[in-house]
Amino acid sequence: MSRAKLALWFIKSFGLELTELKARERQTGIVHSLSVDNTCIPADGTKGFDSLSSHDQKTVEQVLFLLDKFCVGDSFYHELTMIIDGLPKSYLVKQRRGQLNNISNVVPTPGKADGAQISFTDMLKSHVDEFIKLHDEVDWSKENVQVKISGDGAQMTRNSSFILLSFSLLQNQDDVMSASGNHTFAIVKGSESYETLQDSFGMIFQEINNLIQVGEITINNSRLNLEFFLEGDYKFLLIMMGMKAATSNFACVWCKIHKDNRWKMDKDLTHYNSIPIKRTLQEIINMAQKKDTQD
Repeated sequence: MSRAKLALWFIKSFGLELTELKARERQTGIVHSLSVDNTCIPADGTKGFDSLSSHDQKTVEQVLFLLDKFCVGDSFYHELTMIIDGLPKSYLVKQRRGQLNNISNVVPTPGKADGAQISFTDMLKSHVDEFIKLHDEVDWSKENVQVKISGDGAQMTRNSSFILLSFSLLQNQDDVMSASGNHTFAIVKGSESYETLQDSFGMIFQEINNLIQVGEITINNSRLNLEFFLEGDYKFLLIMMGMKAATSNFACVWCKIHKDNRWKMDKDLTHYNSIPIKRTLQEIINMAQKKDTQD
């Protein structure tokens, strides 16, 4: 038995309970107060995050959110808890992160580039279920759930870039343009190119295509119709369509006008949306499957 345990046993034997311990540094005179909260220790002996009260658990989760949001390391936070009283212990934050990671089925993306992905279908079901519960006044048997698939490349440092895939529900007008309304389900570290998308996101795209082909999803024994949209900057759209850069000769996603003729204004808009100028879906599919596209 350690001296600390022996001292606590001695106090308890006289019917006393330790609630606070104060220590004073001899050289500086600084007083350190240590609070002992015995209420957070349940009768079943559970320790760690699960033994905390709901308020303390929420505090730990808020700290974890801020650490991940601003990329603060565990070592820094541990040192911070050593000099500032009242912060949740670092081991509680690590424990909660591990619990959240265990319930999130994150798997590496295929291909050579480093990346991670989660099940798009499971994530979609979760957010659609939450959304329709908040909007139960809508007859969802007659309405399509509109899902927007977004992609974008992000240059993090001079030598590293990432590609992110996310989705949002277009009917969620309050949050559709905010970070809380867009849900990332795949990320890969690599250049924004057709080869990277094909190698790293092939499984994700196949999963999305299966949902597009079926056109519905089942949640709580209820079938909901799905309608998909693709969104991204022009570079991402060109890559998705199997086309070259915006400076190429035929860089319009919707028509086959040459770049030297874009300035001409004598044609009506319907001219570019009619055969043979407009691009058909089959032409885009065929072009995307070719090894080398036209300029």
